[in-house]
Amino acid sequence: MKNHHANPGGRRMHRSGLYWFGTLAAASSLLAAGLSLGASSSASASTTGSPSGASRSPLVTQVAQATLTLTSTSGTVGTPLVLTSSGGSGTGVVTYALDSSGTAGCLISYGKLDATRAGTCTLTVTKAADATYLVAHSPVTTVTFAPAPLKVQAALMLTSRSGTVGTSLVLTSSGGSGTGVVTYVINSSGTAGCVIRYGKLDATRAGTCRLTATKAADATYLVAHSPTTTVTFAATPLKVQAALTLTSTSGTSGTALALTSSGGSGTGVVTYAVTNAGSAACWITGSQLHATHGGACIVTATKAADTQFSAVSSSATKVTFMAAVVTTRLTCRGEYGLVRIGKTVVISIFGTHFYSKPTIRSNQFGTNAVVIHDHGTELDVQVNLVGGSKMGKYVFTVILANKNACNVQYLVR
Repeated sequence: MKNHHANPGGRRMHRSGLYWFGTLAAASSLLAAGLSLGASSSASASTTGSPSGASRSPLVTQVAQATLTLTSTSGTVGTPLVLTSSGGSGTGVVTYALDSSGTAGCLISYGKLDATRAGTCTLTVTKAADATYLVAHSPVTTVTFAPAPLKVQAALMLTSRSGTVGTSLVLTSSGGSGTGVVTYVINSSGTAGCVIRYGKLDATRAGTCRLTATKAADATYLVAHSPTTTVTFAATPLKVQAALTLTSTSGTSGTALALTSSGGSGTGVVTYAVTNAGSAACWITGSQLHATHGGACIVTATKAADTQFSAVSSSATKVTFMAAVVTTRLTCRGEYGLVRIGKTVVISIFGTHFYSKPTIRSNQFGTNAVVIHDHGTELDVQVNLVGGSKMGKYVFTVILANKNACNVQYLVR
């Protein structure tokens, strides 16, 4: 039998008893329509006279798949999106490809889609061809990623809770989460009169105020607030004043002595106090010192504290008073009472212009006389006479500080 091969005109060819008809264009059209070309072995045998007479398997063409659709079209940032599709036909493998990473910054990893931020990207799904079906592609599909739900921050605490008036307190906190900025707000200026300046807390006086710290939200965490927290301000430590000295240390009895001092620091008021009235029997009115008699007393000066300095006191200082000189004539008119040998008695001496407890002397040896009270015209005199003295008449001499003197007789029994 003679074999025929395809001729240049593409009209027909036959070989082994089979005939192929039509042009290549016609064959393509038939394949697209899903038609099978073939002839029965009997027809071929009658036409070609094939000696074998056997039939061949028919040739089946591929057809289009059902519509393929990307079904995983939304997700959340931070959670990989499992890519899924529907439709298509046959056993071909399904694959996914990014058309655009878009505003979400998408990428595909191990069959899942990740996004770096909220936004969109576009994908295409493809199902491969198999023996029956052609390859299929979905339309370019938009996938939308929502922001991840924000987490709750760790507990936020205000840690700067105490300070000193006059020194700005740097505000600090602990806890919280993420990158949000921490800010501070005064809930109550309180007794301390607090104000915030450039992230630092100042107080106008000792006391307390109440604050809250806030850490802002970021891409991961919600905003966080600390509990309302009390901040305590202590008073500024006071400085020590310079030494204080009482400078008015002498005067005359009967004449007020203006009290003065030197040293100290600041604006505190200076006051004075008699700490021991002494022999001068001193007392103070305002800032003047008075003495009843010639003698001495002890006085202390104190300078009060102010906003910078603590209080300071001088040392206890001796102030001496001279007895006043009296120009009037001293007289002694008489005495009342008996002096007893070997005993202590109190007698009275009467006269004029007594003052400042005059000195009493006796012309009898062994006599000790001391004025215990001066009434001005009467002296109460305590007299002690040693045992073995003689009885009789003797003389007391009353001597003032100005050396004026008078005499009075007394009896010893």
